[in-house]
Amino acid sequence: MASSKTPGANAQTVELTERGHFNRWWRAFKVAAKEKEVFDLFIGAESVLQEPDLNDMRDITLNEYNIAYDQWVVNNKHVRVARALLADWIDPDDYDEVREMNLFDAIRYFQIVYQDDDVVALETAEKDFAELNFDAGESVKAFIHKVRTIQEDIIDARGTCSDMTVMNKITRSLPADRFSNFLSEINSFNGTMQHHGAKSMQLDQYIGRLVFHEARLRRTASSMQSDGQVKCTFEPCGKWGHAEDECEMKDSRLPPGNDTSMGDDSTPERDEGVKKGSKVDLATLRRQFNDLEEQLLELEEQQQQSATEDGMSD
Repeated sequence: MASSKTPGANAQTVELTERGHFNRWWRAFKVAAKEKEVFDLFIGAESVLQEPDLNDMRDITLNEYNIAYDQWVVNNKHVRVARALLADWIDPDDYDEVREMNLFDAIRYFQIVYQDDDVVALETAEKDFAELNFDAGESVKAFIHKVRTIQEDIIDARGTCSDMTVMNKITRSLPADRFSNFLSEINSFNGTMQHHGAKSMQLDQYIGRLVFHEARLRRTASSMQSDGQVKCTFEPCGKWGHAEDECEMKDSRLPPGNDTSMGDDSTPERDEGVKKGSKVDLATLRRQFNDLEEQLLELEEQQQQSATEDGMSD
């Protein structure tokens, strides 16, 4: 059936080349068909009309004929668009197999050829889900897309994979060194919601917070790299100019709040320079701006969480 040829150059496709590919291909194809307003032809909800012949319609009025003709024109356009779309999404040799079929039968044909038995498909999808890991350097969005795709595979094979299962999978897969603060925030939020007798965080809300957290991490890392500076990752400190392993506060040589090291953005010399009207270097201004921006984002997030909690208490 399928050859080594690739689908049409304009196709945004999931390749339909081997048994077991049908479900993912069909999900992607449905989106494209709905955008073109021809999806009903592929599921049999819209029939293919024959061009009306006035000679065969002696018992109807001219107005009724015109209505029938207009309906055929619209339907014929849909059919041509649908066939072009299908041809662009499959291997040319496969299209030859269904060229003379109606569009509904063509989809049924591909389903028979390329869809696994539900039992096999479910076993494969559940195995893929269990073995999926967060790759080093992978973005959150890319990993979420993988998890959601396999979730749909499981559901299409008549299995069960809830949004809570997806959240648990993502949470367990996140690198702890990068996302420890996020995980703490999620646990705190869910604890607050349960205290008020409300549901835990929903999947869309969870994903939004996770993507936001990663963006904040990247913005901070980019700022540090561009300045040629490092910021202490020891949370009680968080000052610029030294790494965590060099932090005096962490070593308990100085009590919290009494650090007089010169690694902070605001040193006595720098403050004195500002007071005298001397020029502040660009790197310092950039760091201060990024710190303020980060504080603003955290404040907005806290306000959003507070509003949610107030709504629950009402």
